[in-house]
Amino acid sequence: MKTIKFLIVCTSFLIIAGLAACSTGAPSVATQTAQPTGAQTINVAGWNFSVLESTINASLENFNTTYGYDGVSDVEKITKTPAAGKTFLLIKMKIEKKDGTTSVDWNDVTVKDASGNTFQRTDDSFLTQLDFQRIRGTTLTFGVFEGWIAFEINLDSLGLVFDYKASTIPLNINLK
Repeated sequence: MKTIKFLIVCTSFLIIAGLAACSTGAPSVATQTAQPTGAQTINVAGWNFSVLESTINASLENFNTTYGYDGVSDVEKITKTPAAGKTFLLIKMKIEKKDGTTSVDWNDVTVKDASGNTFQRTDDSFLTQLDFQRIRGTTLTFGVFEGWIAFEINLDSLGLVFDYKASTIPLNINLK
């Protein structure tokens, strides 16, 4: 009898562990992705800005599973959608202070499209809930930062470029 209970407990544990591995993967997104061959980098005012990857997302979602002692106790679906007529542009960057005394103010960081529209970084604190490593949204004064930042851009935006104080990096991604 003890052997049967032991086998039931072990089997239950393996099933729960298997489900956890399936549900804690990368966020589920509808995307278009451009991965440049090698990082595209600009140096502005003593800072190196490297675009490592960029992706377009109609919506973002992930599942957050909380486990109790008796197995799965809560599964929460986290979904983030942009404003009407917009889509998310996520950019994975590495920003590194090289020299000088300037800081990076996020008001100077934009994305521009071929039509002349300019987009500011959105409040992207939700990225951490979706298992993206996020670059903090406060002024950067020194150090090396790698992670994602988000913009809400028009659905029909084409010819996107990352812009910092009039120095640009083409994102090599277009919406269809």
